[in-house]
Amino acid sequence: MVLRRLWARLVASDAARALSSSDVEGYKRLLNEGTRIIQAASRPDQFEATYCALRDTLWSPPDWDYDEQYYASRTLRRKKNVKAVEQIPSLAEVFLFHQDGYVREAALQQLDTPLTAPASIYALFWRTNDWVPEVREAAHEALARVLPQTSADVIVPALKAALPRIASWGRWSQAGPEMITALAQRDDVASALVDDIIQSEGAALTVVFRELCKTPKVDPQLERIFRTAHQPHIRAMALQTLLSGKARWPLLQRRKVWIDKPSGRSRMELQFQSRDITVDTDVLGLLQRAVTDRASIVRKHALDGMIALRHDREMAHTLDALVAELEDDPNSGVRSRVAFFQRKRREENP
Repeated sequence: MVLRRLWARLVASDAARALSSSDVEGYKRLLNEGTRIIQAASRPDQFEATYCALRDTLWSPPDWDYDEQYYASRTLRRKKNVKAVEQIPSLAEVFLFHQDGYVREAALQQLDTPLTAPASIYALFWRTNDWVPEVREAAHEALARVLPQTSADVIVPALKAALPRIASWGRWSQAGPEMITALAQRDDVASALVDDIIQSEGAALTVVFRELCKTPKVDPQLERIFRTAHQPHIRAMALQTLLSGKARWPLLQRRKVWIDKPSGRSRMELQFQSRDITVDTDVLGLLQRAVTDRASIVRKHALDGMIALRHDREMAHTLDALVAELEDDPNSGVRSRVAFFQRKRREENP
């Protein structure tokens, strides 16, 4: 807090001094080059590298000789950068990636228009976990201003990049997960996320699907996801949700489970929360489709569902016929489930 007060006095003491024309031209060149780098990051796996690209391209390496001249020049550069982002507000998106927390805070305070680059949205999410508390606060305020104005096409890639990482972000408050969940439930964002997990081949789709499971808005789309998703594990998760009638998602907290208490061996396991889905399901129609799926993981989930339903008398004959189709399945996991189902049916219906 003492440093913050001193910094406020320094800024106030220089309030009347504007940037020179040469400074403005330099910052405009920096803006153009920084914007080019940010806009070039179009895939979720590129966003974290944007910071390194901006640092290496736009800012010279720090001088590690911490003498009085170093601190004086650093303070002067900081004041000029804050002045620049106030005088050229479009610099804010570039300075979100700045190495100086005071400059990052000033950049966040300037943001009040829709953002056009997914990397900038990801940087905003990232700043909610910034090591500087004032920057985290400014990031939450900036998100509240710009997200309602920003299109889903820009938000979705940033969400896909952030969701797999937020469990490891230790500095953001509970407001962070609540903001992410509310954003994923926005109608246009939820619709775009559904389309993305159907069409995408990315590796982090499980986390996105689980996030969507928190909202009933995904329920009418579950059967479409099951029937058309490119990734087998997404089809399998949608099938499991429909057959069980429950949508599940992991909590951030994990619990300790003992493997061997006397020897002190344990592991941390995910905890899950669930809700009942809000749509009726044609169970037999789903199973008939699932047993012919090309992916063994989907056929396994279909058999898990049939094992759970084996006591239903109305479905018994159809289930027996569907299971019989899989007796010679090439996958051993499928065959073992078939054997288990048939054994249980014989034991329970001698």
